[in-house]
Amino acid sequence: MKAFLAGTLFVLAVISLPVAASDSSVPPAERTNAQRAEIEKRLNSIIIDKFTAYLAPLGPEDIKRDLTYLTKRSKELDPAHHGVKFWLREPQIEAKTPPLPNAPGPLHRMAENWSDVPLHDLLDYICQVGGLTYDIENGEVVLFRAPQKASSH
Repeated sequence: MKAFLAGTLFVLAVISLPVAASDSSVPPAERTNAQRAEIEKRLNSIIIDKFTAYLAPLGPEDIKRDLTYLTKRSKELDPAHHGVKFWLREPQIEAKTPPLPNAPGPLHRMAENWSDVPLHDLLDYICQVGGLTYDIENGEVVLFRAPQKASSH
């Protein structure tokens, strides 16, 4: 019984020390800037080997599918296996433009197979076609509806 308690106390001490040291030694603003720089570095350095780019407006399900794929694939291709986590802030994002009447369904949309594209370029493409923008928050890439500019009359 004493050996079990001693082992437990030792593990708790080892787990809590790094957390306390990192929280007190680096101010929150510097941690945020370091996280942002690290994510930007990954976005520019990770090259996605295969990606199907749809040449039509992206709807919510298309965006979710692409972000899930990029999150998974970036982790696989990152030498440190951290990758980049992507998520949508707004789950109900509409397509940028409505589909054309009598347009082929999602399975028949025109698409191009791309290879060896930097993750940052794919993110820009998804944002452009989906009518979105993105920011880096808490070490993750968050996509959201671009704010509408007020028209001046």
